[in-house]
Amino acid sequence: MRVQQLLPMFLQSVVFAALAATSTGHMWTVDPPPRAAAYVPGSVPGSAASCFAGICYWFNEGCTIGCPNCTGPGAGLGPHGNCTQQGKATLPDYARTVWYDGVDPTKKREECGINPWCAPGSSPVFNPCGVAGGSKKAGVPGAGGTPPFRSRQGDHGTDLPELKRKKTLWKVGDVAEISWAVIANHGGGYQYRLCPKSSPQTEECFQNMPLDFYGDEQFIQWVPPPNGKLYQAYIDPGFPGAPTNFPAPDPKNRTAIPLVKVNTGVVPKGSTWARNPIPACVGATGGAFGTDNVCDNNSSNYQFPPAIADHMRSGKLLGGFGASSCYGGAPTYFPPNCGGSAAVFGPFDKMWDHMLQFNIVDKIVVPKVPAGEYIMSARWD
Repeated sequence: MRVQQLLPMFLQSVVFAALAATSTGHMWTVDPPPRAAAYVPGSVPGSAASCFAGICYWFNEGCTIGCPNCTGPGAGLGPHGNCTQQGKATLPDYARTVWYDGVDPTKKREECGINPWCAPGSSPVFNPCGVAGGSKKAGVPGAGGTPPFRSRQGDHGTDLPELKRKKTLWKVGDVAEISWAVIANHGGGYQYRLCPKSSPQTEECFQNMPLDFYGDEQFIQWVPPPNGKLYQAYIDPGFPGAPTNFPAPDPKNRTAIPLVKVNTGVVPKGSTWARNPIPACVGATGGAFGTDNVCDNNSSNYQFPPAIADHMRSGKLLGGFGASSCYGGAPTYFPPNCGGSAAVFGPFDKMWDHMLQFNIVDKIVVPKVPAGEYIMSARWD
């Protein structure tokens, strides 16, 4: 990405701070495109919540507030993670996204816990641009056990090659757009940051240049599937039926929703984060593995009230876990309500009920920084 009194975004790197438990959230930025897009077959400029070639598997696993280091996946995480130095929650209640207490879905937890969003930006990361498969240690599929296509478990996102494409240009002082898609929804919130391309790509560098959101709205960019066809969320390159071309989304086909900001109890101090506007389903897993993902049109079935109806899924509100509810246990388990079966790679004819077929669009203010080339990181806690 580049800023010249135009800020060019040479590339975009993506970071995810995973939840304290072994399950993790997955997203990827659509525009500007991430470096990992170089490994995705075909052109996917308008892709919504899908994970072609594992593009959403660059993240940081086992990262909790107050702990000096991420611990990676493992069965010993428990209520305090694999760390005895846990911090205190600072997140205001209005920005909470997951209320389930782990025992009784009808009761709200009194404490936020140690998940990254409980104190935005304070959790450590292995790498500010994510790690292939979440950490050096392989875990279970979906939680650190699936490195992206052409990558090895533990590869650093900062080492990915630059995209061979026209650079994104941002002009200082202008308002620019960033869009992203969620494939496994665990609530939380996020922030965009810049780091000069000439500087070492560290978390500290990105924290020195957080971007400000513009206005009090964000947008849901509806993205119909190519040619009206259904498709899987995760497809290995070369798999029969894998789409290779997506039309760019129509900017007129979007809906404004409120932008919920958080600027207290955050790192870096004085910066602004945004709450993930898409609520997961009520329940222990939020809708993972197809168990409780179809929340229908009853707002009480979601972790917090959805902003609007889902224009792409009739009879449902804007929420849910996402398509990974249908392959979170791959390759040994595909829920029947997704159209698959145990140990069988099914037709997934019911996956449309689970897919979040839209991108989330944010407007940001291009900061007054020296002209040059910059790298952007989208951190989702």
